[in-house]
Amino acid sequence: MPAFKERAAEYAFGRYAERGEPFRLSRRDFLRACLAAGVVAGTFGCGSDEGGGSTSAERSFPMQVQGYKGLADLPFFEIRGGRLKVAVQDLPPAIDFHTHLGFVTGPAPMDYLRSSPEVRYLIDCDGEHPACTFDMTDYVNGIATEEMRAEMDLDLALGALFAKGAIETQTLPNLAAEMDDMGFAHAVLLPIAMNLLQPDNMTERWKGAVDASEGKERFIVLCSVHPKQPDAVAKLRGYKEQGYIGVKFHPSMQHISPDDPASMQLFEECDRLGMMVFFHAGPTGLEPEPLRKYVKMDRYLAPVEAFPDMTFVFGHSGAREWEGAMKIARGHDNVWMGTHGQSVAHLKATISQFDNERLLFGSDWPFYPLAATLAKILIVCDGRKALRDKILVENARRLLARFSVTPA
Repeated sequence: MPAFKERAAEYAFGRYAERGEPFRLSRRDFLRACLAAGVVAGTFGCGSDEGGGSTSAERSFPMQVQGYKGLADLPFFEIRGGRLKVAVQDLPPAIDFHTHLGFVTGPAPMDYLRSSPEVRYLIDCDGEHPACTFDMTDYVNGIATEEMRAEMDLDLALGALFAKGAIETQTLPNLAAEMDDMGFAHAVLLPIAMNLLQPDNMTERWKGAVDASEGKERFIVLCSVHPKQPDAVAKLRGYKEQGYIGVKFHPSMQHISPDDPASMQLFEECDRLGMMVFFHAGPTGLEPEPLRKYVKMDRYLAPVEAFPDMTFVFGHSGAREWEGAMKIARGHDNVWMGTHGQSVAHLKATISQFDNERLLFGSDWPFYPLAATLAKILIVCDGRKALRDKILVENARRLLARFSVTPA
């Protein structure tokens, strides 16, 4: 028997012998044994530890699992204490570059420092939907049934106006607990200035919560300014003076395209101030049809070309217009791509076709759990530790360092 098979068998046999059971090797235990044995190549190979490209002999993993907790069927995760936790021992202290808290735009108070036993995700594959299959071969929101989409819309409406419902669980302590479960040290929070009818203070609410939290050093808050606010440029300058390093821009939620003259004026000021712009890039299919025109990928080309020295991040890598995002990003070295939402196949293609130094991990928490994107990264980077660590932490640290931010 080859040496790696002996080590795999010894690992599995040890587990079963302790229970007094005959030796059996399930598919899942074999994958765990393969990891424990440190397999790096061969018949069941894990590939080489090099940057882009495909591995010479990739392992196969299930692409559909039952709910988010079904990710424990992969060798990278396990259930402990009723919670899904990462089971990879050598993960670096990672950075999630795409997170949110509960979206509250009205006057209702929201306790962002409250913890709860569970998080209710906006697209909740573990909630009241036992038939929900988490499919990693599709864009992430492909799991959402019409009922789940209706619940998300209701949660967003109730949360925005009254700070009630699922949004009550989308707090800093709950995000921090999930980061601990998944081995993440830091998260970038992305508020969205949506309300033109009254002063919009989502940035201030989230930053105030972070400053009042025990783990405030773990969170970096970007600001958000609606381009059509009468004082948009002045507000942006004020945020810069307060130390904010970038702006979150969400065309469909803010009802304005990236190439709108008001948007371009705001980006011009970002360029002058030395701030990055984090885009929600591309249509997801969840936005109402009339709003989809704002997020078509061809609308992003104008600012990217007009401000070649400014850093733009394409959150979602173009969502359901991945090809369009790739076309722009490959031709412009001021564009970075976020991993959230894309299928395993698109992530593999991105790695093989795009500059791996400009890839950023993002989860879009609390729309989805952090593990939903992490699972795909661990699959596509299986056996390529250097690439995995670039995407999970090193690229983000290098980008933040451009703005004199060094996470502890």
